[in-house]
Amino acid sequence: MMKDYKHRSDEQLLASIREGDRLAFHEIYYRYWKKLYGSAYPLLNDSALCEDLVQDLFITLWVKREKWQIESLQAYLYTALRNRVFKALKKQKIQVDSSSALQYFPSDYAADRDVLLKEINSLRDQGIRQLPERCRLIYRMSREEALSTKEIALKLNLAPKTVENQMTIALRRLRGTLHDFLV
Repeated sequence: MMKDYKHRSDEQLLASIREGDRLAFHEIYYRYWKKLYGSAYPLLNDSALCEDLVQDLFITLWVKREKWQIESLQAYLYTALRNRVFKALKKQKIQVDSSSALQYFPSDYAADRDVLLKEINSLRDQGIRQLPERCRLIYRMSREEALSTKEIALKLNLAPKTVENQMTIALRRLRGTLHDFLV
């Protein structure tokens, strides 16, 4: 009987789930559980938390099965998991690079990813413009020109410790600016 479910499309399974078909739900669960876990784990590095997030996603799918208006089950699952991962990161105040974080979610959602990256980059640029002049200059030399602390210190005739302090200030302020997206 389970073999019959393996050959059904996501849409067919979702229709069966709406009617309370537990075997269809199990098929969706086994079809996507490992993939979803694999998307979340590189970001969280916490197997128990990843399992909880994926489990919570499937519980929500089952509990609210009659209310869903899902066009693409795969798109829904990955988007819902991505949101749960970012909430977990924010709750734990874990810093994560936005572009590397988004790579763990399927490229089918490039439009969402592009919009999110544009928004993050816009906020980052705004934050850089608000930095004090010397701090901004040091940050740009470090990040855009890829100069080391020592090289920046030599170019600007500053102590390396001063360059490090200015970078610390810049990064602290930028984290504050990007807080909602990156922690």
